[in-house]
Amino acid sequence: MRTLALLALVGLTPVASFAQQSVRSATATDGVEIRYQVHGWDKAGPVIVFVHGWSNDRSFWDVHVRPFAESNRVVTIDLPGFGESGRGRSNWTMEAYGQDVTTVIDDLGADDAVLVGFSMGAAVVLEAALRKPSVVRGAVLVDWLQDPLQQYSPEFMRGFRQAMEDTWRDTAAIRQSVFSPETPDSLVLLALAKRPKEVPQQWWTIMDVTFAWANERLVPTLQALEVPVAAINSDGVPTNVEEYRKHVPAFQVRLAPGLGHLGVIWEHSTRFDQQLNELVQSFPAPRYRSR
Repeated sequence: MRTLALLALVGLTPVASFAQQSVRSATATDGVEIRYQVHGWDKAGPVIVFVHGWSNDRSFWDVHVRPFAESNRVVTIDLPGFGESGRGRSNWTMEAYGQDVTTVIDDLGADDAVLVGFSMGAAVVLEAALRKPSVVRGAVLVDWLQDPLQQYSPEFMRGFRQAMEDTWRDTAAIRQSVFSPETPDSLVLLALAKRPKEVPQQWWTIMDVTFAWANERLVPTLQALEVPVAAINSDGVPTNVEEYRKHVPAFQVRLAPGLGHLGVIWEHSTRFDQQLNELVQSFPAPRYRSR
């Protein structure tokens, strides 16, 4: 109830009955259950698939469902290990997560999709796009992987984890790490309400493989992609557009000035939706789309 009250306070209201919606399950290739929610009806435009980040779940996208469900079918996914999806996976990888997204696409029978991935979800949608070039018309990376040349050292990863462990439910640390000094207190409290009391053990494993993927797989994945890539990023970390365009010539970026990491999707949501819609409209339909 506390989370629902906070949602109402900041305008992140739960998705109501304005459009058809249903919670569904698909089965990953390793047998783990994938829970996902479908909003809206079949439309002429692509299915918009939202993929959350580390320590998040599909509800983090709620504020963006309504604007897109009025003209598109919208899908929000709980990746295995998060939300309502299964936790029994033995081999946590970004490649497996990419396959999970394609499993959901297949379960829907979709032949035209745009994938939107926040934070860790950026890696996931790239892996999914690599596997479904006949269906995915574009991938949008939201506030992570700003520089394909970025390398995360073992020392950085250890320090990052230690900082998360030490400040997991500290509101000042949440503001500093994922918001800005100007972010409303209500959003900081909402982020706190969505965090479990303790970090599930598999989340630390997933964090490690996420950074390892960025070190080892990002550039080869970009080189192998057959679909457009774009980004919506805070201006706090520069986006290396030149490096992206070496691998994806049509790469484009939209900026969310002055916002923190989570603030990119939770603050100024109307601007985010306008930017995302521009990117969706700029992507050509899949080349091999069934007629």
